Amino acid sequence: MELLIYTDRSGLDVGYLDGFILDLENGRDDDFELKISLIRFDTLSAGCLIYCESKPQFGGRIESFRPNTASKTVTFEGSTWRGILRKKILQNNVSVTPGSTLSQVVQSVIEMAELTELFTPADNLSTVGTVPTTGQYMTPLAALESILGAVGCRPSFSFDPTIKRIRIGSEAVKDYSGQEYDSGNINMELSVNKMPVNHIIAVSKSGTAHHLYLQHDGTYAVTQEIKGVAEITKLINVSSDDSEKIMQEMIKAMDAEKKASATSALSVSEIAAEIGDIVGSYEQHSKTLVAAKVTSKVLKMTDKTFQINFETGEI
Repeated sequence: MELLIYTDRSGLDVGYLDGFILDLENGRDDDFELKISLIRFDTLSAGCLIYCESKPQFGGRIESFRPNTASKTVTFEGSTWRGILRKKILQNNVSVTPGSTLSQVVQSVIEMAELTELFTPADNLSTVGTVPTTGQYMTPLAALESILGAVGCRPSFSFDPTIKRIRIGSEAVKDYSGQEYDSGNINMELSVNKMPVNHIIAVSKSGTAHHLYLQHDGTYAVTQEIKGVAEITKLINVSSDDSEKIMQEMIKAMDAEKKASATSALSVSEIAAEIGDIVGSYEQHSKTLVAAKVTSKVLKMTDKTFQINFETGEI
């Protein structure tokens, strides 16, 4: 069973927690809630760290608490490792010198964010060629994702109790969208409309009607191919008489209808994927392969259970 460790405010391990409920999210809000009995209120305090013993990428720093006398519980709230890096703003560009190691670049970001007390580069960061300089007024997390993303990688985070620091590493983005997961770890729900809107009528400011048609091959034109019972029409109003703006609005509306005609949702259980990786599933009846990017990993844990759920979004 996975164990949850808590530290004092200096990052020194104190012990294992029991009788808790943890809800930790990485990727979307990058925060957590940890609920324990109110009589154990003094066990934790703001500034303490928590992390999973064998999965130290799951962890964070306590920032606030909510006692509840009705339920006799206290909920400690805080930011994950990623979340801490979202609460700073780099006011200058992060310049990357060609030939610099990723370790040097990561160290530069940490120093600019004044987070050397909590973070340090991992030992295995390699040398890279020229990568883009980040923009001004970015969070340290966004800067790291931009720099590492330019070389096909993503940042990784793992608490190291020996040095009481979170190590920032680099991992290659992986593609798990092959069909080997189609019946096991990844499930799909599809919504497919084979009769989408194929005719947009735009009424201009002066009341003139303009037309855009979807063709059999999926392209758009001002001449109609799909007629009769197969024609599906949508009316939009445009507050302009400029023909170029009206066409842009009709294309935008048709694009939205085309996208809505085939939607999918992936349900992913525990695999080796991390945030930024690509996952996918193949539905044999409709012969549809759907791929999506992992955008969030949600950990729900007690002293007896451990479950990770994934959230996905567009690539």
